[in-house]
Amino acid sequence: MIDSDLKDKYIQAIKEVEGFRKEWCDAHGAPMPRRIDCLDLIMKKEFALQILDGTKKIELRDASNHYCRRLYDSNITRFIDLHQNDDEIMDECGPYGYLDELMQVDRIHFHNYSNSWFLDVKVLHTDYLYMNNDVKDQLNTLGIHDVDDAIDEFEKKGIKPEERPVFFQFVLDEIIDTNLK
Repeated sequence: MIDSDLKDKYIQAIKEVEGFRKEWCDAHGAPMPRRIDCLDLIMKKEFALQILDGTKKIELRDASNHYCRRLYDSNITRFIDLHQNDDEIMDECGPYGYLDELMQVDRIHFHNYSNSWFLDVKVLHTDYLYMNNDVKDQLNTLGIHDVDDAIDEFEKKGIKPEERPVFFQFVLDEIIDTNLK
């Protein structure tokens, strides 16, 4: 888990962004993204144990069609499609704008294929993760080093940031329940 002082600052920053987004959506008649109460994800047991012992603080999933369908709000996608010729609205859409299709996840239910174990974890924030040094620095500020090696490897290979994969990032918070020991 993230250090409590940093967690409080992180939560405050998230609330500020959500406040700006709500004001913008209200002013433009746009829907706010829905929330996902519980996201069901398959995981290897070794990674679940890393979450339990506190060494794994984020979960990443590739920004594939599969996860886009599960994590994007179709109401917002329709709103964007209807307003694609409105430059004012389109300039404010996307991950860094006021209108974003990505739904926030409240908790994740991790398990294996046979459901012989489970791990329920509260999610602090859901976001995009771009594999670049800015993201590495931001995560390191929160005490998260899960992607350092991957970003360093991209740097060594000379792969430009815009050519690197994009992921969905779930910043993990407290453990709710588990049958793992």
